[in-house]
Amino acid sequence: MSGAVNITINAANINLTNNNSILTLFDGNITTLTGNINNTTGVDGQGILNLAHDLGISNIITGDIGNIGSLAAVNVLLGSATLNSTILKATNINVQSNTSVLNLDEDITVTGNIDGAKGVNGNFIGNAILNGNINNFNILQCNGGNGKILDLQGNTTVNSIVFTDSVLAAGTISVNSLLRCRRYYF
Repeated sequence: MSGAVNITINAANINLTNNNSILTLFDGNITTLTGNINNTTGVDGQGILNLAHDLGISNIITGDIGNIGSLAAVNVLLGSATLNSTILKATNINVQSNTSVLNLDEDITVTGNIDGAKGVNGNFIGNAILNGNINNFNILQCNGGNGKILDLQGNTTVNSIVFTDSVLAAGTISVNSLLRCRRYYF
C-alpha cells in the first residue's frame, strides 16, 4: 500500500466480547499492537483475529493472544505477522496465502493447530512449544540460536526444515509426535 505509515496501538487489553467478535489489523506498513487480545465470552474458541490483511503489510503483536479464553481463529492473510507473545491460544492459526509469513518469537507457547496454504513459511526465533498439529508449510525455519529448542508436540507436515546457520547455532527441534518432512537444510 503506497503512502502507508507505521502505526502503533497501545492497549492493556482488547476484549472480544461475543462469538461474532472480529479484530482485523490493516493499513500501515507496520502495525504494532502492544496489548493482550482476549476472548471474554466465558467459552473457549470464540472470536477471530485477522492479521496482515494486505500484501507487504507487517503486524507485530507484543501481548498474549487468547490467554483469557482461546480464540476461534488467528488468520495471517497476505503479509507477515510477528508474535512477540508468550501465549497464543486459538482453535486454528491459519496462514492463508503463499505470500504470508508467520514469525513466532522467543518463549512462546502455542495451543492450537497451525495450518498453512501451499507455499507458506514459518520462522521460529527462539524457544517455542507448539501443542497442536502443523500442516502444509513449505519451510519451517529455525533461527533461535545455540541452546534454543523448538518443541513440536503435535503432528507436523512440512516440505523443508531449515536451520539458518548450523544445527548448533540455529537451535534444536524436539519431536514428540509424527514429523513428515521432505528435506532438511543445515
